Amino acid sequence: GSDKGEAKPGQSKKTSISQDASASEWPSGKYRSDTLMVVHIPADRSRVYLVSIPRDSFVPIYDRDDKTTHSEKINAAFSAGGPAAAINTVRNLTGLEIDHLAIIDWEGFKDLSTAVGGVEVTIPESFYDPKQKIRWEAGTQTLEGKEALAYVRTRYGLIGGDFDRIKRQQNFLRSLMKKMLSNGVTANPAKLSNTVSALTKNLTVDEQWSGASMAKLAMSLRKVETKDVTFMTAPVQGTDTDPTYGSIVVLQQDKLQELFAAMKNDKMAKYLETHPDDVLPDQVS
Repeated sequence: GSDKGEAKPGQSKKTSISQDASASEWPSGKYRSDTLMVVHIPADRSRVYLVSIPRDSFVPIYDRDDKTTHSEKINAAFSAGGPAAAINTVRNLTGLEIDHLAIIDWEGFKDLSTAVGGVEVTIPESFYDPKQKIRWEAGTQTLEGKEALAYVRTRYGLIGGDFDRIKRQQNFLRSLMKKMLSNGVTANPAKLSNTVSALTKNLTVDEQWSGASMAKLAMSLRKVETKDVTFMTAPVQGTDTDPTYGSIVVLQQDKLQELFAAMKNDKMAKYLETHPDDVLPDQVS
């Protein structure tokens, strides 16, 4: 998820993220990468694994030329160097080769939630978000458009702050997938075409990832059900304060390497046998 920042002198806010991503020069500082997720699909297409990396994770930042000079919060990679820098930073952190990249800004996220007719979420306890001035009532409700956007952006009023927001975003994606899969999208060519069209309209993807190849991937996943999609967060050791960058998230390096080695070698089932508590629970804040 990318959030638009203020354009610097000489930059245009009128250009889209898609236009900026394909331009010869990236508008440094124009965007903030609020949400970063790594998706792994095993070769047998039986499952999907999704790992969120907290935006404040303090890691070596790699530029577009795959060079690093310092560590910073991971969302600085996309802000300063765009998609190429973000890919290089994640690749060096995880040891994974990144086959494809998809970017969606919050407006696109809002439109996508509307395109599927809303997404059902369950809020266990009522609370107030002072930042967005919204009171969320406990219970199950269907959200789309501005309400869906407000739900996934909420972190104020949540005990775990950004960590709870990550859980909400993953839970929303799980519900979104459930909505799409329950409608028989992957088994119906017409529905599949419409869904891929809605996705491509709101996503910015790399040049090698065409709508046809996305549809082909979706078809190869037609037997995957919601229960086959596992949501996780990169292992966190704790939080700290850096004199330059303020509040940061410190990743648990040994477990991080274990996780992404398992992902790289298609051994995620074995990893989760050892670390079952890493999986996102059915109900989140």
